[in-house]
Amino acid sequence: MLKPKNDIVFQSLFTQKNEKITKNFISALMEEKITKIKINTQKELYREKPTDKLGILDLEVEINNKEKVDIEVQLIDRKNLIERMLFYFSKLYSNTIEKGEDYLNAKRVVIIAIIDYQLELTNEIKEMETVWNIIERKNRRLMLTDKLEIRIID
Repeated sequence: MLKPKNDIVFQSLFTQKNEKITKNFISALMEEKITKIKINTQKELYREKPTDKLGILDLEVEINNKEKVDIEVQLIDRKNLIERMLFYFSKLYSNTIEKGEDYLNAKRVVIIAIIDYQLELTNEIKEMETVWNIIERKNRRLMLTDKLEIRIID
């Protein structure tokens, strides 16, 4: 039996052909009602130069015409998860607006990492999902922006 965390199985399961499954899966992860979904079939992140770092996404989806979601499955701890998620976020976020557009039009980007190992950072947290935003150090209730969210599920 093939496991859904396998890259090929995951990418085969969550496709435009299985839009209903994909929509329900992301809706459950995001805890929000999804009315419209657009699955990006281009897996490679845009590179300006051939020497730029290449990123290949497992599943990139635009939901409700207002935010992008990237879901990554990581089975092996390569000790670079956080940096990889920030890299993917920055590439996706910068591609949500075009030349001449106001920065205010940039879409929210949510990165969801489904990992098959214990992340040292979250060892002491009992919940299987952690949600990360940019918050003010001393006034922890103040969030700088909601345009960046990283969710880690282990």
